[in-house]
Parts: sequence; C-alpha cells; structure tokens
Amino acid sequence: MTAGRLRTPGFARAGLYILLGFAFSVALVAAARAAYGLDPVLSGEAITIVSLLAVPLFFLVGIGVFDEWFYWAAGRPTRPDDHSSHGAHSWRDY
Repeated sequence: MTAGRLRTPGFARAGLYILLGFAFSVALVAAARAAYGLDPVLSGEAITIVSLLAVPLFFLVGIGVFDEWFYWAAGRPTRPDDHSSHGAHSWRDY
C-alpha cells in the first residue's frame, strides 16, 4: 500500500482512520479518568461508549465525506464538481 492511497478518500484511508478513532477513544478515556483520579484509568465500558461515538465519525472522515467541507473551512479552494463523464445526458438515463 502506498502513501498516496492513504491520502485519497477510500476504504484504505477509512481503515486507518478507524484505528486512529479507536486510539483517540482510548487516549481520551485514559486522560479524562486520570484527570479525575479514577482507578482503574482504563475502563472497558467507558472506552466502548466513547468508541461507539468516535469510530464512526473517524470512518466518515476516512472515506472522504467531509473533504469538501474541510477545504471550505480551511479557506482553500474547493474542487469543482465535474459530472460530464458519468454517461447520463438527461434524467431519463437514470
């Protein structure tokens, strides 16, 4: 797998982002529980709850759902939508 495939939206990048989402969940739970002085620092239930929220969002970022919005929010020019090569010429073609 090349680094280029991980920079473009798709399932390869989504798989990486799923792992990053789970790592983020574990780190967030560990940091929050350590800050509040809870023992044990790692709790399976807490990690599960945070993971159920974070991992799907990281997956959506990985497949590129928010790419256009991230470009717009950062002030970069968005990519133009070019639908000229999809083969349909009118609504009846669908």
